[in-house]
Amino acid sequence: MASRLVIRSYAVVGSLALALGTQQVTAADGDTDNPASAQVEEIVVTAQRRSERMQDVPISVAAFTSEALERSGVETTADLQNRVAGFVVQERTGAFIPYLRGVGSVDPNPQNESIVSTYIDGVYVVAMPAGLMSLANIEQIEVLKGPQGTLFGRNSVGGVIQINTKTPTSEPQANFEVGYGNYQTVNGKAYVSGGIANNLSADLAFAYQHQGQGWGRNINTGHGEGFVDYSSGRSKIYLDLPDTKATFTADFSNTNADASVMLSPYHARQVLVNGQPFQGGFYDDGGVDPYSRVWQRGVSLKVEQNIGFAELVSISAYRHTYWEYFIDQANVPQVLIDAGQTMTSKDYSQEFQLVSQKDSRISWIVGAYYLNHKNSPIQTIYSGTSTVINFNYDIKTESIAGYAQATIPIIQGTNFTAGLRYTSDDQGFDKIQTINGANIPVPQGPNSQTFDKPTWRLALDHKFTEDLMVYGSYNRGFKSGVWNVTIATPSVTQPEVLDAYEMGLKSELLDHKLRLNAAVYYYDYKNIQYNLVVNGTSQIRNAAAADIQGLDLDGSLAATERLTLNFGAVWSWKRKYTSFPQGVVYIPSGTVIDGNAHTCATPDCQFSGNFTGNTILLAPAISAVGRKRQIMRTLLERMGVKDPAGVALQLQILVEGALASALVREDPQIARAARAAAEVLLDAAPKKLKKK
Repeated sequence: MASRLVIRSYAVVGSLALALGTQQVTAADGDTDNPASAQVEEIVVTAQRRSERMQDVPISVAAFTSEALERSGVETTADLQNRVAGFVVQERTGAFIPYLRGVGSVDPNPQNESIVSTYIDGVYVVAMPAGLMSLANIEQIEVLKGPQGTLFGRNSVGGVIQINTKTPTSEPQANFEVGYGNYQTVNGKAYVSGGIANNLSADLAFAYQHQGQGWGRNINTGHGEGFVDYSSGRSKIYLDLPDTKATFTADFSNTNADASVMLSPYHARQVLVNGQPFQGGFYDDGGVDPYSRVWQRGVSLKVEQNIGFAELVSISAYRHTYWEYFIDQANVPQVLIDAGQTMTSKDYSQEFQLVSQKDSRISWIVGAYYLNHKNSPIQTIYSGTSTVINFNYDIKTESIAGYAQATIPIIQGTNFTAGLRYTSDDQGFDKIQTINGANIPVPQGPNSQTFDKPTWRLALDHKFTEDLMVYGSYNRGFKSGVWNVTIATPSVTQPEVLDAYEMGLKSELLDHKLRLNAAVYYYDYKNIQYNLVVNGTSQIRNAAAADIQGLDLDGSLAATERLTLNFGAVWSWKRKYTSFPQGVVYIPSGTVIDGNAHTCATPDCQFSGNFTGNTILLAPAISAVGRKRQIMRTLLERMGVKDPAGVALQLQILVEGALASALVREDPQIARAARAAAEVLLDAAPKKLKKK
């Protein structure tokens, strides 16, 4: 029985990230370290819903084993942005909002779903808060870049995060880890696995974190703020017979945090909505205590049956997610602009697949998918000290899809892939609105809508050798329309569509010491859905169209048997709105546009204008593995800054805020952002640095 105990102290362990990569040390058998015999590890992925060498798949894929994730310090799905170039994650009110190559959902509200879809063991995760999770018993994670509208579908416009957890083994295994870090943080992981009968095995995994002290405090209530606590568990029972494999999975997770709903740093604004300067420090709040809680439970059953000419796969799943948050948007002791929400999501899905055998000349898959999603949110808005507005609504979605894809050899070394999917989404809602407990009539109108769309994939690949492949592909993805139910007269946001054209290279060079994959892509993005807050309520609107063009580079170099250097970068030279004639954004009060200063009574003002030709948000021109925030964190550590990770995050938020202002006209208000960034550094820096 293999076991190990790992003690980690995050208070004393630091890391140095390279600008274009992170170093990983792989333990090899024996003490030798021979560069001549070093080779990159072969990676097998399921990007096409079957097991294949990553180098044989004509799709941009970044894949990581559990060992690679552990060496990189990846603890949650949000940490993947430190390993995948072009991957950006926002955590807002406890929700997981990923972006790939500048494409992602903008609104974490219950009626919305992510367009970078998350799958766990083949099961689609519907609720956006459920995608933010700890990674306790991971076998492998694959990030598929670009639309995956054929084999995955279900809103996978930007890409797919595919998480495969460990399969129980009959051989006994055990692994335990505990750690203690700053802010009185205690965490740990445990995994045990073994056989329980002939051909039957089971496992059990747990993860836990408790942060005893917050980063800051609430100067109004005196309570600590800035913490993340979570616990999660997952168990599998695996039946392995000659022609039948069945896996039953049950899991839970609980997260309690306020880090993603705090509105610090308010000292960058200086003056609050009540006209008074904020008196707190960098991590402090001054209003009502914010919080975010996510509770979820799930079960699934996967059955794989060999029927001779093909394999029949059934995936049945049920997930129950509860999400609750409260945010003080004014950050003052008085109740002025506060909002809270609870949500209960119940999702049942069923998928059937018929997959060709591995030795089939033509690789093919045919499938059908059904999703029943019921969402019951209650949104509460506190406007002043005497007005309480409640929106109670039930959202129901039924989605049915059928799909097929085949890869056909044309000539020696050349394959043609064609796939088609047809999706029909039926969405409806019921709504009750109250003000101070009194029912308010909801305007009559349609309360259901059906969205039907085909999506497809066409690809051509050619292998010059076993280690060198080129490919070209055309993929279409679509995100279903959304009901805006938190406004007086509910409205429908139309589906968004992305056509992606990609040419790529996959290679292993220098006797398999170097793996180098590259892709040039062009996105034609139409009916983009974007978020807008009007009178304290969130809406989703369409923003016409945009073009995104770039180069994606990913690779590994086996320098020695014990040292592997992984690197990756994305360069996007075009990321513009090609049509955005009636855009709406919020800008800091006093911002000068076309010589006119826009001022209002609140820190931010609503601005309407023609944003055609401006840069889309969260699509960085250059993104590299290691990422700017990690590099910034290392520099801040050397400067002696308190909590360098948190300061680096806040600096990134300030920069993104400046980019949001730049959306109005190509004017990023650099001086304003620079002053705010300097205040962040000076507030967090040690006294000896401030004197300089």
